[in-house]
Amino acid sequence: MNQTNGIKVLAVVISVILWAYVRVTVGGVTRNSVTQLELRVPLETKGAGTSLIPYEKSTDTIKLILRGDSEVVTELREGLVRAYIDVENMSAGSAWPEVQVLVPANVEILDVDPASVNVRLSPRMVKEVPIKIDTAGLPKTGFKVGTPVFEPVKAKIEGPEELVSQVTLVSGLVPVEGLGNTLALTVNDLKPVNDNGTAVMGTDTALRLDVREVRVTIPIEQQQTLETLPVLVDNVSVKKQRGYTYRLEVSPQYVQVATTREQSDLPSGLQVKAVTLDPVKDQVQQVEVDLMAVEGLSFVGTSKISIRVIPQKITNRGASNTSGDT
Repeated sequence: MNQTNGIKVLAVVISVILWAYVRVTVGGVTRNSVTQLELRVPLETKGAGTSLIPYEKSTDTIKLILRGDSEVVTELREGLVRAYIDVENMSAGSAWPEVQVLVPANVEILDVDPASVNVRLSPRMVKEVPIKIDTAGLPKTGFKVGTPVFEPVKAKIEGPEELVSQVTLVSGLVPVEGLGNTLALTVNDLKPVNDNGTAVMGTDTALRLDVREVRVTIPIEQQQTLETLPVLVDNVSVKKQRGYTYRLEVSPQYVQVATTREQSDLPSGLQVKAVTLDPVKDQVQQVEVDLMAVEGLSFVGTSKISIRVIPQKITNRGASNTSGDT
């Protein structure tokens, strides 16, 4: 590297150094006298009253360039240097107050960036909205999530009117992934949301809720399926009359049930309760019979079936019984 290029590189390095020293020599002793520093500090808001609330500003931090005695400047930290805007006597809406900076004595402010910020103010508002508890995830296979039951069911929201007016409900979320039992818990992560389910919040203030937590019970139960099973009449007996045989007709022939059982664990059919029929020789008889209850099955609709006993006269040539004859 030639001498010219070396000088250029050195100039670039010096230009990006944030600390700049002016060194003086007194009585043969060299010491730092002046230091320049770039510092970023949080932006505070002052002068907010009870009627108007500042809820949003264009930046939360201010970049400062300061200069002063080396011993003082090098000790500067958050708390010793403060930046703020004063919103006292401002009206609702948008404003651009100047940024004020407080520094220790003998420290010079060279630059404030930005020099002013946009702040939005709104009147205070209180509104009551419903609470909604949602679930996230899927429960254990074969189970379903019921409707959450919770208390309280409403919450009051307080804050700037510009934000509160957007809120339609307060939302809480409960994870149920992989669960197979009813869940009871307290939800305290509550968020005011708008019609689209988006959280409503300001950059400079938070909405206040009068409800800190919600007691929630979420039913998680085995999921029922609908199954169709045939009606069986093994428990039906008919007193035979000489010269006649009898055929049984069942209506309906199939019945629908709700169950949590696996399909492989279902019965082959549903039996009617035991009954003995005593028909007149040549007259059709019809009776209504209850179906027998089976553990784990619940009837969808009726649990009764109708049985018709149809007599058939035996001819001299004889007649073989058809399927269903008794």
